[in-house]
Amino acid sequence: MKFCVIDCGTSTTRVLIGEGGMVLAKAALPVGVRSTAIRGDNAELKGAIAKCWRQALAAAKVSPNKIDAVLASGMITSNLGLVELPHLTAPVGLADLRRHLVERLFPDVLPLPIHFVRGVKNCVQENAPDGFALADFMRGEETQALGLLHLPAAEAPFSYVSLGSHTKIIGVDREGRIVGSVTTLCGELFAALRERTAIGASLPQGASIGPEDLNLQLAERGFETVQNYGLTRALFVPRLLDILFDTTPSDRLSFVEGALTAADFACFPLARKLGLPLERLLIAGHPLRTSLFTALLPRLPDPHPDVQFIDPSTLDHALLAAAAALTGAK
Repeated sequence: MKFCVIDCGTSTTRVLIGEGGMVLAKAALPVGVRSTAIRGDNAELKGAIAKCWRQALAAAKVSPNKIDAVLASGMITSNLGLVELPHLTAPVGLADLRRHLVERLFPDVLPLPIHFVRGVKNCVQENAPDGFALADFMRGEETQALGLLHLPAAEAPFSYVSLGSHTKIIGVDREGRIVGSVTTLCGELFAALRERTAIGASLPQGASIGPEDLNLQLAERGFETVQNYGLTRALFVPRLLDILFDTTPSDRLSFVEGALTAADFACFPLARKLGLPLERLLIAGHPLRTSLFTALLPRLPDPHPDVQFIDPSTLDHALLAAAAALTGAK
């Protein structure tokens, strides 16, 4: 069976065509639900999905009538997407996701019915005194996290750490169920800092830097500055490093990334309180961020967890594995 997976995020939309666990083709555009929030309608998002669909089919040399199922997950099921669906309450496994798939047809996007995957939220009592702190949800990462269970190297329990527009730590228990999550605004905060503040002029312009360009010493100083003086002070320091000290744009970016990582690490006690298994971490995202995240883990007060990197290709295979399990494709 051939099937299509639509993965819609805050800032990116992807379409994968798969068969037998293999990626036949994929297409992506830098358009997500953020465009809906800015524009006030989802026309641009619909257009991006339709274009990715056509591009992926063309690359795979597959006609639409050869696609047996279309699965969509992510922010596409939010109020900024195509169809708003309520979250399922953790714990949630693949069988729960399959049982609650919602089928809809959007002829102006693509000619086949789309099976939408509902997101997952933490189990928190509404009147709990710290309910707002314990609350969290996800859309899209549940499909990735549970898809990882089908890969040989990912044995539960583990926590899947996704370093994207948001940082998410998602716990999967021994039974293969999502038990909860913790989310931060890290990626979007960095984008706003770079694009909407004076600090952006002190950071690298154009292509992002890789792990080989990381100044770990300055990243550690950024980490420590947050611990000692707070995040907002730390995020101003790159301007000082630019004007008053002999530093490079990569040095200053390293400082910022270290500061943001420290802010993310402040959520580990919350993850522990929610019962997320933190002894084993599967980490995916930008190579620099995943590298730095791992390098700074020894600064946590807990024992150093076992860490496994999930590269983009592996994450694609996880998505396809989840799609096959949810749609019954072989």
